[in-house]
Amino acid sequence: MNEITIQIANINFCIECKDEFEIVDYFKIFQNTNKEKNACNVHYQVKKIEQSIFLENEPVYQNERMTVYRIGSVEYRQFPWWNDEANYPMTLKHDINQPDEYEFLLTAPQMEMFKNKLHFGTYLALERVMLDYDCFQLHASVIRVNGHGILFSAPSGTGKSTQADLWEKYENAEIINGDRGMIRKQEDGTFQVYGSPFAGSSQIMTTMSAPVKAVVVLSQAPHNKVCRLGVLKAFTKIYRETTINAWDTEFVMKMTELLNQFVKRIPVYHLECRPDQDAVEVLKKEIFCDN
Repeated sequence: MNEITIQIANINFCIECKDEFEIVDYFKIFQNTNKEKNACNVHYQVKKIEQSIFLENEPVYQNERMTVYRIGSVEYRQFPWWNDEANYPMTLKHDINQPDEYEFLLTAPQMEMFKNKLHFGTYLALERVMLDYDCFQLHASVIRVNGHGILFSAPSGTGKSTQADLWEKYENAEIINGDRGMIRKQEDGTFQVYGSPFAGSSQIMTTMSAPVKAVVVLSQAPHNKVCRLGVLKAFTKIYRETTINAWDTEFVMKMTELLNQFVKRIPVYHLECRPDQDAVEVLKKEIFCDN
């Protein structure tokens, strides 16, 4: 049996397959090859099946990228895989009574694709797994400056990467990730942000981490102005930019509680800004006003 372990936010994801396989390049920097510390937190077993699974039940969720079914305690996530103009879905199977065990069920052609660097990151149900470890992913560009983590969050195209680049240029900040930060609650109640293998068009990804200093919600403007958001508005902004399993009531409740803890501890700002150095100065003065 062949096994590769990926570590994200100090959580080990162990992927096991009977055949040899490779992981995509953007996952390789997150590969954990330290056998002494290679404790498996979450286990994925890749299995070959004769034919794709077709379920007749009504899905609990569906979009163009994924269909979700719940049958008793078992959740099936199916991902489209087209061959000869027909869809033969790939299936991730998970019994909620076994929270750290998953089965990835593939036909022979799908298995060949998997063995040759299938972009499987989309198929790992990371948002569900990470929530069990008090961790969530936020759509944000993440920087580390003077040992502090700052996350720039906004819908795509608003200027997250631009503001991160400006901090890199004028404040010697390090960019941890260009599109997704993994935020995990620590045992002492603080929050740490980690790099992830998902970087969007920026393609900037690292394994660095930092204690979270602030989240900055961006909007474009002809001026530079910053204000701290109240807890309710901060929660709403953060909730919109994380991944939610809306079909799962228990998931929503647990995520709501974690985000509530986050916004009560971590300041969230709204920065109306231009793409210039003054935007950096205005925000720096506000965030580090006590330093």
